[in-house]
Amino acid sequence: MSPDTAARFFPPLSDANMLRTFQNLPHLRRRLRPASLLLHRLYTRAPPPLRYHRTGDIIRWNTAINEHFRAGRVGDARRLFDEMPERNVFTWNSMVSGLSRNRMLADARKVFDAMPFRNSVSWAAILTGYARCGRVAEARELFDRMPDRNVVSWNAMISGYMRNGMVDRAREMFDMMPARNNVSWLTMISGYTKRKRIREARELFGHAPSPSTSICNALLSGYAEYGYLKNAEELFGQMQSRDLVSWNVMITGYARAGMMESAQSLFDEMVEKDTVSWTTIVRGYLQNGDVDAAWKVFQDMPDRDVLAWNTMMGGFVQSERLDDALKLFSDMPSRDLVSWNTILQGYVQRRDMDNANTWFRKMLEKDETSWNTLISGYKDEEAISLLSEMTRGGYRPDQATWSVVISICASLVAIGCGRMVHVCTIKNWF
Repeated sequence: MSPDTAARFFPPLSDANMLRTFQNLPHLRRRLRPASLLLHRLYTRAPPPLRYHRTGDIIRWNTAINEHFRAGRVGDARRLFDEMPERNVFTWNSMVSGLSRNRMLADARKVFDAMPFRNSVSWAAILTGYARCGRVAEARELFDRMPDRNVVSWNAMISGYMRNGMVDRAREMFDMMPARNNVSWLTMISGYTKRKRIREARELFGHAPSPSTSICNALLSGYAEYGYLKNAEELFGQMQSRDLVSWNVMITGYARAGMMESAQSLFDEMVEKDTVSWTTIVRGYLQNGDVDAAWKVFQDMPDRDVLAWNTMMGGFVQSERLDDALKLFSDMPSRDLVSWNTILQGYVQRRDMDNANTWFRKMLEKDETSWNTLISGYKDEEAISLLSEMTRGGYRPDQATWSVVISICASLVAIGCGRMVHVCTIKNWF
């Protein structure tokens, strides 16, 4: 714009002009206020790309991407990533990790390959993704290609082997590690105990330098679950520090062995108890057939979650005390699908199929367990009709469903029906 043109549009501000301008400011502010509010609304209600582009805050971009992945909005996370004006290694790692967790491994690998630079978290994220999808050989290939490996990448590989049942390969990797941390030891020992390899877990535990409480709990859990109570008691007594998990594991072990006096004694010794502790002792009494003792403990509970309510209600149902279970159901502050299925099981056990069917129809949410439970209560063609309704509703019959229906067909000597179900079984599962 030339000086002459500028002078026509923007005349010099004389004292008089300046005075008029300041005098008109209130009027100008009133005229501009609607436009200002509109711009503010557009900005604050805009999708994240517009807002974050204005702020240029890469941390907020990364946070938004992670929030999208946590909420399952993978497409939104990808769009945000594509629109980012700049990215850092945390951005790329969030994408690789988020896509891997959602089993979109091919997309995760494309992002990983496109990364301008990587760190140990990048490699661990893609390794974990491959291992989680059962593609351990490809994970190992990537691991061998790593320019630098640290304890995080080694742990990711060991965890991948363990997750896929390749325990001996995991041990080979563990033995090759140049340095180990608490996660390394915990992964190996808990992996052994979960596969009933208690001797190997105990042998490895003996080599752990100053085992942490979590490592001790891993071995303690294996001892308690598989009946090595003497070993569990010895380890529990030697532990330098115990947390709630330690106490709850021991109570569970005593209850499984039918030693409820020892379980109750240990429970009474606890200085601090959580809802899991209370529910564990309730479940222990129920497993050992003492419903009244379980009910007494349940009534003493200071706080109850839905698991505690369901546990007690399930105990009433198993003891054929459906009326007590129904009373408990009505008193529950919140219920889940397990709560509804438990009462349904009670009606079926009582052979009260009219009320079972009514209850089933009242349920706003159902799963395969709901259908299996109802079908198991019928011994006639009604089960076949329910199977048809189940499949039409989009539910996939499982092995239990087919077993019930085939048994009913056999009891009715319904050869044609039996053949039909057999064909359906082959078609759906083999």
